[in-house]
Amino acid sequence: MAKKIVSVLLVVCMMFSLTACSLIDSMKVKSLLGDFQEACNLTDINTALTYIDPNVADKIKLAADIVGMFTNKTDEELFLDLAALLTRESFNDVNFFTTLNIDVQEVIVAEDGSSAIAKTIVTYDLLGEQNIKEAEFSCIYYAEQWYISSFTFV
Repeated sequence: MAKKIVSVLLVVCMMFSLTACSLIDSMKVKSLLGDFQEACNLTDINTALTYIDPNVADKIKLAADIVGMFTNKTDEELFLDLAALLTRESFNDVNFFTTLNIDVQEVIVAEDGSSAIAKTIVTYDLLGEQNIKEAEFSCIYYAEQWYISSFTFV
């Protein structure tokens, strides 16, 4: 009888510890997206890249450095060029994109704690027009830190 009680208590404790870990990871993912949002709102490209999967961010930084080396353009100027290419608009100022808000609705953490999906409502102003879209941010955990690995508008 005592073994059954101990077994049940162990199972209950394990369930609570898994739930607690998932809750902590969920809060860390929300914090990551908040920090990313703040960097984007400050148009701080280098800081924003620190929240992105280093395997992706390093390639973006390398490409920007190479292009900047040959064109003598700053990161801000390269950002404007990239935005113009993606939107087919001409921009003179990084303020064409303002007020990013990432409202996290739900975070689903994988059982092994190595990845998560954050379901969000993203609000942003582009050329003075407010846009509201549902988006999912895929996040990965390695080197004891969470990173954004991708995002998709749904």
